[in-house]
Amino acid sequence: MTSPDTRHDAPVPIRRPRREEVRRRLLDAASETFLEKGYLDSTLEDIARRAGLSKGAVYSNFQSKQDIVALLLKKRIERMEEVIAAATDRTTAKREGRTSASVMTDNLIADADWTQLVLEFAARAGRDASVREIYTPFLRAQREEVTRAVEQALADDPQHDRDYAALVGTIIVALRNGLALAHAADPEQIDAWAIEQALGAVLTLLVLDRSSKRSR
Repeated sequence: MTSPDTRHDAPVPIRRPRREEVRRRLLDAASETFLEKGYLDSTLEDIARRAGLSKGAVYSNFQSKQDIVALLLKKRIERMEEVIAAATDRTTAKREGRTSASVMTDNLIADADWTQLVLEFAARAGRDASVREIYTPFLRAQREEVTRAVEQALADDPQHDRDYAALVGTIIVALRNGLALAHAADPEQIDAWAIEQALGAVLTLLVLDRSSKRSR
């Protein structure tokens, strides 16, 4: 009688996740954690636990919670560029029967939780220089994108200048942020219709009316 083969299969090596995968998992987990608990009440332990990684993995990839927010804000700038491009695409808007205000409103509603998180972080910028160093470039990039879109809309206006476009950019960014907070606090009254009306009124007064006058 032959004895059974007592040899064991060689253990399958455990694949360690690559650094890029670890960072992606941590950033995804951080985004979900911040949206669920807010910036202030979220901890690095929360982020590591949600990502299924150790706290050491967090520290080996990021210096602090603020460092993570800085990277997430950079991703928001990319998203913002897409939204503004869609809002100023006249060909697509005309084909779909949409306006810049309606595109911006849809994005604001869809991104309401994120905007609220960003503004929670921004509220600390006035008292914390390290937070201000992270938030200020994001705010400037936001204003710059809107300013560029306004300049494009008023390109043929002989009275158009960069200062006016920058002023409009400041107003629209401030209005959007304010509407996002109002919607979070009172979505029943500050609903999609109210937001679109507010954005549309400002865009009409400051951009579209000037644009139509130049073509007469």
